[in-house]
Amino acid sequence: MRLNISRILQGSVPITFKITDREKIQMSEHSMRQHANKGTIHGASVLNSELSAMKLNAAFLGPIVDTGMIIRVLISHTNKQRQAIKRHYRILYGKRNLQCACVTGCLLVMKPVYCAQDLTTDVQEYLAGYLRDVTQAMLQEPLDFLSECLHGALTSVAPKVEIFVELLGGCSNIKIRQIKEYYHKKYDMELESAVRKELNKEYQSLLRILLSDKRDESEVDSSQVCSEAKMMSYAGVGTKYETDDPVIVSLLHQRSYQHLQALFNEYHRLKGRPLEDGIKAEFYRTVRDGLLVLVSAIKDLQAFLATQLEDALREPNPRHHKLIRILVSRSEIDLLDIKEKYLNMYGVKLSNAVADATSGDYRTILYRLLGN
Repeated sequence: MRLNISRILQGSVPITFKITDREKIQMSEHSMRQHANKGTIHGASVLNSELSAMKLNAAFLGPIVDTGMIIRVLISHTNKQRQAIKRHYRILYGKRNLQCACVTGCLLVMKPVYCAQDLTTDVQEYLAGYLRDVTQAMLQEPLDFLSECLHGALTSVAPKVEIFVELLGGCSNIKIRQIKEYYHKKYDMELESAVRKELNKEYQSLLRILLSDKRDESEVDSSQVCSEAKMMSYAGVGTKYETDDPVIVSLLHQRSYQHLQALFNEYHRLKGRPLEDGIKAEFYRTVRDGLLVLVSAIKDLQAFLATQLEDALREPNPRHHKLIRILVSRSEIDLLDIKEKYLNMYGVKLSNAVADATSGDYRTILYRLLGN
């Protein structure tokens, strides 16, 4: 079914759907935007990057590697502070004097050879296993870590939309542009080009929603919300207009996350059933499953991430890289909220679930990352 409903998407209300009174929309109490001061990492009130760099170097070069010291230094600093520590580490220890055997005439002599050394290479050399993976992730700049995760997801044999929603969900227009710029700088390819190269058309349409950097971020217009909800309840969420995009896809691409939350609530009120039921009835396979994931995350991003953590922790084979990715990337954003959601949804503390699925220093650093 194809209707000319572009005017609705541009903000005008067709006569059929005009409302006499401005209906009050109940906004979702859980915004998909990032929560300020809801992280578990708060950093040092006074940064001494030189002293921290010295502590890390001593931890690496002792009789045995002092993993406890490494964990304490990393956990007690924000990512921005860790970048300062990395810079100071390179200043202090950036040249290593190595002895290299060289043949001079008939003599074998030892000559000094200097090589560049930084904190990340020492982590690679002295640590191992999942502890090393967590440490390396914590030392990466957020945009670098996010771009690397996106690239890995794009080039994987079986890409999953959950990873892209996890990494990009709730990002502002400015943040999306920063991600695109950094990805291009790191991989010498536009992120949109990588999406077209690596993913099929169904996945491309879903990624186009997440990579939108032109969302209307103005105040939510409740009249517009009502008109769009009425239109979808009347014509269906899969209705197409002027282009080949279903109306729900266009709305997900254009509207702010707060607007979409209000729209989902109003649709539910009008139809007496959630939007997900309409998606299940009108879409199939990849697009259907992807839209359901998107809607779930838009409704409550922290609950969605709690679900992803439960999936990562599921026995008998926990998905450790997924666990690390979520905990590190959300540790300064909303990990406290995610912990609360996890407890409410699964009846167990997230820290206890993580402890049951991990061991050793790897368990310790994740436990501390969770604010314990």
